[in-house]
Amino acid sequence: MKNTIASIVALVAVVANAGPFGYEMGQKIEGEPGFVTKEGVQRKLVTQDVPAPFTSLILTYMPNTGLCRLTAFVDSDGYHIQFDKLRVRLRDKYGEPDDTNPDSTLWYNVDDDIDTISLGRYTADGISMLMYTFTNHGDCEAEAAAMRQKDGLQDVL
Repeated sequence: MKNTIASIVALVAVVANAGPFGYEMGQKIEGEPGFVTKEGVQRKLVTQDVPAPFTSLILTYMPNTGLCRLTAFVDSDGYHIQFDKLRVRLRDKYGEPDDTNPDSTLWYNVDDDIDTISLGRYTADGISMLMYTFTNHGDCEAEAAAMRQKDGLQDVL
């Protein structure tokens, strides 16, 4: 019984400290199916078990660097209302955005493992987007560039 309680307490501690949407910077998720490689960068679209009001997530990942960006989307009739709600929640948690343009994208600089958070509203597409860029994103870009050079295409362009 003590071991079960200790396991539950440990699990709750891990979940309580989890990053955005339960994902962490550098998290190794390569074994999961569904990754698509474009320009050397691996991305996965997640549409199941995404918390409301979000409809999908895109995970940006590299094998050595791990998870380096997470993008969440709201694409519904109420996307502009959700944008305003998210803006207020982000302000409450991180303070006022660094660059304020309420009609398009708000940028927040954050400490810890998150480099920037951006919140965007795209009227033409009818979506709102919340993006967490982790501090290891430059490592992802460098790893992708090395993979592109390794495939030999750089030599002929």
